[in-house]
Amino acid sequence: FPSHDKHFVGGSIDTVVRRGDGKKKSESEVTFSAAGNPSKSESTSYTKNGVSVKEVSVTNFANAVFDDENNIVGGSIDTVVKRADGSKKNESEVTFSAAGNPAKSESTSYMKNGVSVKETSVTDFGNAQFDDENNIVGGSIDTVVKRADGSKKSESEIS
Repeated sequence: FPSHDKHFVGGSIDTVVRRGDGKKKSESEVTFSAAGNPSKSESTSYTKNGVSVKEVSVTNFANAVFDDENNIVGGSIDTVVKRADGSKKNESEVTFSAAGNPAKSESTSYMKNGVSVKETSVTDFGNAQFDDENNIVGGSIDTVVKRADGSKKSESEIS
């Protein structure tokens, strides 16, 4: 990873994670823009045999706002997770404050057909306190999970 005086100016980083038996657990590629900001992250996880795809996740940074040190300082990132058969498992959007902290996370989970909504969740970070490295150091986050029909499934506050 870059030191404080070096930055990416395009290209990608590829990572392969293997289980103790040497079989592939996951592989990922993060692509960077010419400005050195991440533009897309693609990850594939594998079943225990190390060959069969379990799921694929793609995170798009096109709507994120970056500062001159490549930190997110606003906007949002979007992630779509698909099952091995290509059906949509989950999609989410995380929005960020101007300080680079997560402000809200919205997620939709889908039934196995990839179309019917299973549930939605919204996490609000408005009451969380962050340090200068964007770590939560106090306060609370609130999450509401709703069923496909809009009825509340659960509500939680983590402090």
